[in-house]
Amino acid sequence: MTGLKTNPWLAFAIGFFFMYFSCYAQDFTITGSVKNGNETAIALANIITYKAIDTSVVKGAISEGNGNFTLKNLKKGDYLIQASYIENVSDFKKVTVDQDKHIGDLKIIHLNELEGATVIAKTPTVQRKSDRIIFNIENTTLTDGSLEDALKKTPGVIIIKDKLTIKGSGDVGVMINGKIINLPKDDIMNLLSGTMASYVESIEVITSPPAKYTAEGGMLINIKMSKDISPGYNGSFFNRYKQGVLPKHIVGIDNFFKRKSVSFSVNYSYTDSKKIYRNNYVTHFTDINDMKTIFNEKRDFHRFEKIHNANLFFDYKINQKNTLNISSLNSWQPRFDKPYNSEIYITDASDLPISNFTTDNKTQKPKLNSSIYLDYKRRLAKKGATLSLGAHYTYFKNKNNQQSFTDFYDNIGIKTNGNSFATEANQQIDLFNTQIDLVYPIGKKTTLEGGIRYALIDSESFINQNAENQNSSNVNITDNGNFTYNEDIFAAYTSFAKQWDKIELNTGIRVEQTQTLGIERILDSKTKKKYLEWFPSFSILYTANKKSEFNLYAFRRIYRPRYENINPYQYFLNNFTVKEGDPNLEPSIKKFLAFNYSRKNTYYFEAYIREEKNYLSQLTFQDNDLNIVRLISSNLEREFSYGLDFSYYKDLTNRWHCYVLSSYFFSENRFNDINTNQLYDNGIWSLFFRTINTFTFLEDRSLTADFSLDYLSKLSDKNGVQTGYNEFSIALRKTFWNNKASASLGIRDIFKQGNIFSTINYADQYSTWSYRPETRLLTLGFRYKFGNTNIKNNKKRKHTAERKRI
Repeated sequence: MTGLKTNPWLAFAIGFFFMYFSCYAQDFTITGSVKNGNETAIALANIITYKAIDTSVVKGAISEGNGNFTLKNLKKGDYLIQASYIENVSDFKKVTVDQDKHIGDLKIIHLNELEGATVIAKTPTVQRKSDRIIFNIENTTLTDGSLEDALKKTPGVIIIKDKLTIKGSGDVGVMINGKIINLPKDDIMNLLSGTMASYVESIEVITSPPAKYTAEGGMLINIKMSKDISPGYNGSFFNRYKQGVLPKHIVGIDNFFKRKSVSFSVNYSYTDSKKIYRNNYVTHFTDINDMKTIFNEKRDFHRFEKIHNANLFFDYKINQKNTLNISSLNSWQPRFDKPYNSEIYITDASDLPISNFTTDNKTQKPKLNSSIYLDYKRRLAKKGATLSLGAHYTYFKNKNNQQSFTDFYDNIGIKTNGNSFATEANQQIDLFNTQIDLVYPIGKKTTLEGGIRYALIDSESFINQNAENQNSSNVNITDNGNFTYNEDIFAAYTSFAKQWDKIELNTGIRVEQTQTLGIERILDSKTKKKYLEWFPSFSILYTANKKSEFNLYAFRRIYRPRYENINPYQYFLNNFTVKEGDPNLEPSIKKFLAFNYSRKNTYYFEAYIREEKNYLSQLTFQDNDLNIVRLISSNLEREFSYGLDFSYYKDLTNRWHCYVLSSYFFSENRFNDINTNQLYDNGIWSLFFRTINTFTFLEDRSLTADFSLDYLSKLSDKNGVQTGYNEFSIALRKTFWNNKASASLGIRDIFKQGNIFSTINYADQYSTWSYRPETRLLTLGFRYKFGNTNIKNNKKRKHTAERKRI
């Protein structure tokens, strides 16, 4: 193991110094009770304390079952105290605090007695800050679907063919409650589709990530779970079934418990999914004499998955100054089978048959990903100042076992030969990091923040391959391999936030020192890297008036190679397609600049420009000498794009909500052709358009319907071009049993226009690929809420307008 040398004792000494260095002032306690006009105690009433001098909110509390409440840690002074319950309030009571006091009863006379407070779903609202867009979905119809469904309606987020993108970039990090999910991109989408949004408060699209967060990746999506759940126990059961060509089924349960200083939640889902993909690859090989040989492959592969997702969140308020949070995100995939059969027909330029071969491939990829987060926060003596200590550990284990059997035939269909090969590949990753953060306000509207972080990553990969009759094709397998990769990252940051009457400023800088060591033990080869990078970020929001806001933001980020892509082995998909890693991959550096204008919190216009040097991707090249296709993990010279986004988000009537997103952008990839060592630019203008219209029916507003349309024109795709597609979908949702249950029905891609076609055509490279997954899907869903579900808070809701690199 190599890495940065740190002194753990010094780190602990600094942490405990900040933790316990605070000044104490004398605080006082107020007690009382809340009652109605009949002298009956009111539980779960809000008690709000205001400063008498300016009516600014100081503190809040909730009455207990006997109506009693306690307000702690009040400074000496004059206060106004008021109780509220179901949109009814008590008179203000003025209290001078100079000692502990009992103020008697706060009476809510005109109380509308309800058997239970029915939560009527409202439409989501959008809030913009200088560095992020906040999409508030709590108590909306979006919480009845999955997180994936909610993200599809989140402003600025685009999901294209199960790929999460923001501003045209797929380098998107996903967080839950501010904690990065260390999952491969495919697994993140599985997690999002299998996790319900029932208790999500908001989705934050962090367009300019603050210096506090690791510089890894691009923009961030933070899923904030609701803290406003009912005291006691509540939860929900959900069942979701999708039918395409093959069935897909998700079932799960959410459990929440809250009691005074403790809240605890466990969410579990089980996915049993069967998918089929029909692909067609055509490759035109050209030899040195300009003779053409065409390989036409028809490949139908299945994907059978069984996935268990279990997430745990535990919050403990030790006292008024100290809190402890423990979180765990877990995904176990005991079954990931990917069998396929392919037929490859080889012809000459005149389409006359030369030969053909068939391949039967069986691939199994079970995996386990488990993460645990431990966070401690202490409120310091200065109001708003906090010290946070956090630690995180992720364990990831992945197997990739493959058996392939191939038969070769001549031009008239007579079998001439055959071969087989087997691959057993295992990878284990241990990821650990720890971080200290200090937030220190200067005045009422200025905040300084700083911190340090250390991350350690160990990755070990094994591969064993063997073949029978290997000489019958161009397969050249790796018999044995053992590759270890270690990475140490030490980071420090500082940031500054300031608010004026009309301006909100956030700026900061982060520095990261990275050291890596890769060792291939069988070949006794080493790859070392050591680099220091600076990552500034800047965002400013100007509120001209109640209707207009202007936002400018910029940042610099890094994207390090995925651990799977640095393995130096060839992995054959069949006898003419091979996947290759590269231990010499360089990290890519991304720069982003954008200007945004919003009008009436309804219309949003944004112009942006993005450049990424050493862009990491997988390029497809054809080897015209060996007649094989190579899928190579590579650094592009750069990826460059700029464009204009427009979005519209509004309730057109009290029963019709409309969301429109339009993005017109230019995207260009500059890559190096491995055959000629020549640089090529692959650029094209593209248009993405999405509209979702939600209609509410029935007098009690219990029936909703979503009509959505997605359109994407031609798109630059690495060293090729992808054709456009469109999808039209409908989703219906009905609530019943006093809003405790809901049923949903949806049809995705009704007209089956979601298939795509890609072409690579430059120099001596010419190939096409058609991709036909199951796009037309019938979805049936059911959810039932149980436990203390009547009141999530005591305010009546109304319908109003409004682990990554693995």
